[in-house]
Amino acid sequence: MLTLRTFLYVFSACASLFLILNQSILPNDQQDLERILETDEPYFGQNGSITTIKPFAGERAECRLPKLDPWDPSIKHFLDSSKDPRKDCKPKFKVQSVVKDGVVNVDGEDLKNQTCYYRCLYSVDDRSLKFGEWEVIDRENGSRPGCDVFDVQCGNLTKPVYKFLHQQIVEKKDEKPPANPQAADIHLIIVDSVSTSQFIRSMPQTEYFLRQELEAIHFPYLNKVGLNSRPNAYAFFLGERAMNLPANPWGKFVGQGRGGSLCKKSLNTENFIAFDYNNQGYRTLMNEDWAIGIFNWPNCLGFTKSPVDHFLKPFALRVDGSKKYKDKEVQRAVYKDTCHESHDYMLELLEEFATKYPNEPKFSINWLTNIAHDDMNGLYHVDTQMKEFFNRIKDKLQNSFLIFMADHGGRTGKVRNTPVGEIEDHNPFFMISVPQKLRGNKDLMYQLSKNSKELITHYDLYATFLELATQNHKWTNSTSFSDEKFSPSNRPLKGSSLFHKLKSPRDCGSLLIPFDYCLCQHERKQVSKPELIKEAGKLMVDKMNKDVRASKYSGMCAPLTLDEGFNATVQEFEPVGNNEVPYLVKIRVQPSGGLYESYVMVKNGTIEMVADEYPRIDMYKEQTKCIPENFIRNYCYCNDLLKKKHKKRHLQKA
Repeated sequence: MLTLRTFLYVFSACASLFLILNQSILPNDQQDLERILETDEPYFGQNGSITTIKPFAGERAECRLPKLDPWDPSIKHFLDSSKDPRKDCKPKFKVQSVVKDGVVNVDGEDLKNQTCYYRCLYSVDDRSLKFGEWEVIDRENGSRPGCDVFDVQCGNLTKPVYKFLHQQIVEKKDEKPPANPQAADIHLIIVDSVSTSQFIRSMPQTEYFLRQELEAIHFPYLNKVGLNSRPNAYAFFLGERAMNLPANPWGKFVGQGRGGSLCKKSLNTENFIAFDYNNQGYRTLMNEDWAIGIFNWPNCLGFTKSPVDHFLKPFALRVDGSKKYKDKEVQRAVYKDTCHESHDYMLELLEEFATKYPNEPKFSINWLTNIAHDDMNGLYHVDTQMKEFFNRIKDKLQNSFLIFMADHGGRTGKVRNTPVGEIEDHNPFFMISVPQKLRGNKDLMYQLSKNSKELITHYDLYATFLELATQNHKWTNSTSFSDEKFSPSNRPLKGSSLFHKLKSPRDCGSLLIPFDYCLCQHERKQVSKPELIKEAGKLMVDKMNKDVRASKYSGMCAPLTLDEGFNATVQEFEPVGNNEVPYLVKIRVQPSGGLYESYVMVKNGTIEMVADEYPRIDMYKEQTKCIPENFIRNYCYCNDLLKKKHKKRHLQKA
C-alpha cells in the first residue's frame, strides 16, 4: 500500500524530473534551441535499463552519455529511504554552555557552584592546532572568546564535571585588498560520495526547492577525474591533474599526474581557489568534518598554515583527530549523547557566516564527509533538514552564487558492485544557482542550460570558480557570455568556465578523464571467459601481494589468493586498434572476500593489464584497522583477524 511518506517522495521526485527536463532555456540562437529540444531526452532510463544518448555539442559522436534510472531494478533492493541514524535517539547529555552574539554563558542548577572556563583552539595547519590558555567565564555577564573554536569546562580542570566544544564566527579586523561592492557571495557545499542518481532519489525536497526558489540548474553529466576525494579536490580546487593518463583502449598516452608531488608539498604555494578570493577582498571560510582532511589522506602534507580567514579544522581535530587533540568525552557530548551529526554544526556555522561581514563579499567551502561516505542510504534522512536550511538563508542566497555538489559517487558497497553502481561512482552531482539580479540575463541562463547537457569535469568547475572570483562583480543583465571565453593570461586552464561556450570535442580523452572513470559508454556484453578471469585475476593478486610485501606493513597483512569459486564476471568491449579487445574483469580474493575490478587488453592471446593499482570496491574498514590510513588498506586483511578466523574454525570442529 502506498504510504503518505512514499507518496511525498514519489511526488517530489517526479516534480524534480519534470524540472530537469524543462530547465529555463533562453536562447539567442534559434537553431541551437532546436538542437537542444531535439536532444532533450530524459536523463533517467526507462524500465531500469542503462541506455545511452548521443552527445549534444561536439561534431564527433565518440561520447555516448548514459541515462540511468535512480531506482533501477538492479539496485532497488539495496535502497532504504527509512534509514535514519538518529531515529529513536534520546539525548543523554545536557548542553549547559550557550554562545549567542559572540558571548558564552553557562547556565544550569548543577553547575551554579562550579567555576567554568573556556579555552581557544587555534589553527596551526591541516593536522595540528594550538591550545590557548584557560580563561574563567564571567557567570554574570558571560565572556567573549576571541576565536572561532573553543572548549568549555566546569569544575576542576584536571577532573571536570562538564565538557563541551563550541564554534562561532568572530569577524576579523585585519585589512584585505579592497573588494568591489558589486561582488556577490559564493558558497560551495560539497557532499562527499554522492552520485547524480543518488542525489535525485535521496534528496527530492532539496532538489525541488533549489529549482523552484533559486532557479538552480542541474548538470547531470559531471565526470569525476580521480579515484577518491583528494585527486578530485586537486582538480576543482587547484586546477591540477593528480592522476596519470596512460594509453588506454580508446586513447593515447597523455602524461603523468602531479598527485605524488602535490601530496608531499605545502598547498599554500599552489593556486588554491580560496587564495583568489582572498586576493579579491573576500572574507573566506573553509570547514570540513573529517579530521584527516580532503588534502591529507592518507599521509599528505596539505596546508602548512591557514588558507582562509576562518579555518575550522580545530573543531574536527578535537572530536575526531589524533590522540594528541581528540577528546572522546567531548566527541560523545557533541555527537552521540546529544543526538547530533557533524553536518548539523557545519550548516549552523555556514548560516552564521552568511550573516557576518555585511559590507564585504564572502566565499565559503563546506565539505560534508560523514553523511553519505560510508552508506549510500545515509542521505535520505537529511533531505528535509537540508531543504529547511536553504529556506532559512534563502534571502542571503538570492544575492549569492550557490554551488551544491559532490566529489564523486559512492565508491564502495553493494550498489557499487553493480553495473549501475559503477556508473554512479563516476558521476557526482552538481547544481548551481546565480544571484537573482542575473537570472534575467538571457545569454547567461542560456549558456548554463545548454552546457548542462554536456559532459563536464572538475577542471571545468575550477575554471568556473576562478571566473567567479575575478569577474562576477562586472556582470549585469546585459553582459554577453556567448561571444567570449574565460581565458586568464596568467594561468593556463585545463577546463572551460560553465558560463560560456564549452570547448569541443567533449570526450574523455580531450577532457583529461581517466578512461576507467569515463562516463562515455562503449558497446559491451557480458561473456564467459574463465581462463581470462583466472589469468588476469592471478596477475592482479600477484601485484597486490607484491605491493604489500614492498610496504612497511607486510608483516601485518595476510597474503591474498584468487577466489576461483567466485562467480566472477567479464565484460567484453568492441575491438579497437589492431584487433585488441578490452575487457573489464571483476574478481574476489581470500581471505578478505574483497572485490576488485580492472580493465585488461587481449591481443593475439596475450593479456596486458591496463592499471597497476586496484581499489577495493566493497566495504573493508573493519578488516584493515591494524594499519594506518594509506592505499595498502585496499589490499590488507589483518593477520590478527585471520588468527581469530582459524581459532573459530578449530573450536567449531572440536
